[in-house]
Amino acid sequence: MNTTKNDTTTASAWEADAREHVRQSQAKAQAADKVYIVADFEYRWDREAHRLYQSIEGGGGENDIRWPFHRIVCASWLIMRFKALDDAPMIECITTLSWPDHTEAEIIKSFFELLASSPGVLVSWGGEAKDYAALRRAASEHDLRLPPQIQDGNPHTSRRIDLANATSCQTQNTHLPEYSTALGIPSKLLMPSRSIGQAVEAEDWDVVREVCAQDVATTALIAGRYLSTHGLVSPTGSACDLAISHGIIKMRPDDKFVQKYLLPWINARK
Repeated sequence: MNTTKNDTTTASAWEADAREHVRQSQAKAQAADKVYIVADFEYRWDREAHRLYQSIEGGGGENDIRWPFHRIVCASWLIMRFKALDDAPMIECITTLSWPDHTEAEIIKSFFELLASSPGVLVSWGGEAKDYAALRRAASEHDLRLPPQIQDGNPHTSRRIDLANATSCQTQNTHLPEYSTALGIPSKLLMPSRSIGQAVEAEDWDVVREVCAQDVATTALIAGRYLSTHGLVSPTGSACDLAISHGIIKMRPDDKFVQKYLLPWINARK
């Protein structure tokens, strides 16, 4: 009995099976939809709680009202789906929730339920610098379970993309309107960044919701170009611009940002 020949034949069969398994896995990965959830948040400072903290410290402590005292008063998110071999992404939903219609607990509960039900990658601008810390604080306060995308404390996790970090590499991070303007993408055109806090304090919730949704739209456009240039999706950056813009325009046709800026911007691209 020639055991050497049999062993060689068996090894070759195993190797062929392994190659086929890898091929099928790669094909399955390429065929799977890629989902990205783009989100943004607005905050109100909890001055009363901060004063209590300072009194506990005997009138000392931090004078700046730092992120543990920043209450989420508005959240906006959209879902982008890239189907295998399609030449453009689809916008599946755009949601904006805010005070006074929803409490902080209700806002983040809705957001967490979406994340928990989706395998999507969470995309933000500057989320690692503040948003995810604020969401974890709020989850602890309101007894909510973190979804997988936020449970992972690793800032380089594959479950999240912070575009502020991803685009800056090892140089200085930039502001959202700074980077988007450099790329020719409309951003922060309804009001300057420094004025958003004033709108929150004035409880001008229509404006706050509009600005938050606008930031999500801008971040989604940047995300489309980032994903394309890094080979993470098949459509070109220009195709992403068109598809994302048209998806937002279709779902939010009456938004001021859409009417005054996004629609003219995308029409000029044709």
